[in-house]
Amino acid sequence: NLTVQETAKALTVNSNYLSTRFHQEMGITFINFLNRERAQQAASLLSQTNLQIQQISQLVGYNHTSYFAKQFARFMGCSPRQYRIEHRVSKATPNG
Repeated sequence: NLTVQETAKALTVNSNYLSTRFHQEMGITFINFLNRERAQQAASLLSQTNLQIQQISQLVGYNHTSYFAKQFARFMGCSPRQYRIEHRVSKATPNG
């Protein structure tokens, strides 16, 4: 579970400084950036694996599946389940 505090500590800077600079440079807050990246990773897992949504939620760093689903929908425009239905990569081979 990556946090601003842990990242700031690893970079040996103040967490408030990191948050401010990150927002200035990236145009997005650290937590929104992190949640967007997690949603993108989850989208890949949803479309390419048969892992349960709860497992994917945990793999991308969420402790609560309901919060994951809310953040996923915020960034991807639909629920994780709906995303999987619409973006599932077929495991079948062509012509077979």
